[in-house]
Amino acid sequence: MLGVEKNFIKRMPKLGRKLDYLFGLATGTEHNRDRSRDMLRQMERIGLRDTPATRSYLEKHLTEVLNEPSLIAGYSRDGTVFRESLLMGPGGGVKLETIWRGDQLITIKVKGTHR
Repeated sequence: MLGVEKNFIKRMPKLGRKLDYLFGLATGTEHNRDRSRDMLRQMERIGLRDTPATRSYLEKHLTEVLNEPSLIAGYSRDGTVFRESLLMGPGGGVKLETIWRGDQLITIKVKGTHR
């Protein structure tokens, strides 16, 4: 019917500490810490600093990524889902590549800065 919204339950992402990872706060191996600091630089280049407001914005973005089927870029044999999105900040945008197992965010990569 026209004018009737689809009724569906929005899935809420399980992010764990992935937002910490985006803002250079990774622990563990040197490789993980280096990658985390690189993501921090990418986030800062587009004007997204580690603040409560930015974290809220990212949670909303990742909720939309999880719930938008058009952002699915592929599937793996083990059931994980590969998604791509464009994250915009006041100074430009970056491509996010995320890997999900159900509602759980497994991996996030920040690819390049776009103005």
